[in-house]
Amino acid sequence: MSIIFSNFAAIKFNPHQSAIRMSKQQLAKMYFPKSSPEAASRSLRRWVARCKALREALAKTGYSDRQHNVTKRQQALFYDYLGEP
Repeated sequence: MSIIFSNFAAIKFNPHQSAIRMSKQQLAKMYFPKSSPEAASRSLRRWVARCKALREALAKTGYSDRQHNVTKRQQALFYDYLGEP
């Protein structure tokens, strides 16, 4: 965790609370940078299918295999269960 200074206050930056909206394909490419976007997405789906704890945690957030974007909470779950890409 690092600290970012603004004109008003010091803000702690936590990658798990990133304000950046991310597509599931972008997230998959972070984990599989040498793969095509389609292959990276398939590989990420396989990882989710094989990790029961991650699958259950994502289900509690309303995650669907068919959604295009991941929420900040879902992104944090991927990082928690799979590690930082």
